[in-house]
Amino acid sequence: MKQNNYKKILVLHGGFEAGDSALSHAINLANLSNDTVTILHIVNVPTYPIESISNKIERVELQKKLHDTALHMKKTMEQEFQKKIKKYNKKKVKISLVITMGPTLQKILEYEKKNNFNLIVMAKSKGSRSVESRSVVGGLTIKLLEQLRCPTLMLDVPASAKFIATR
Repeated sequence: MKQNNYKKILVLHGGFEAGDSALSHAINLANLSNDTVTILHIVNVPTYPIESISNKIERVELQKKLHDTALHMKKTMEQEFQKKIKKYNKKKVKISLVITMGPTLQKILEYEKKNNFNLIVMAKSKGSRSVESRSVVGGLTIKLLEQLRCPTLMLDVPASAKFIATR
């Protein structure tokens, strides 16, 4: 059997169950030859047309609340992902977690550029179970596929809108 050439696998996990499928698939691939898997989750800092608020104090307070919300989400997601990593600890795969905050597309591309991944695994899932909607790829996914530099495996998984931190 030919050795797996994917020594460093990046899993793009958006925090939904579809990402769990991508993670499971990546770990199974990595397990074939004792490879590493990095889970990347981006907490997109909520945006609001802050400039439309004329009162400077209200504007600053809103910015702080939005930032605090993102920090809380980051902490919550770290706890949820640590549970997932613990579940897979029985495998021979080294799993690391990176959670960062900022614009999703920009942060993914920056992280991929700084690291030498051999494969990126991600999942796509649309809200409806119809064939038509599941065959449509969203704008972010298209931009990623156009700009990522290494091979990308995109899994089509059953539709699910369940966020993992709400189980």
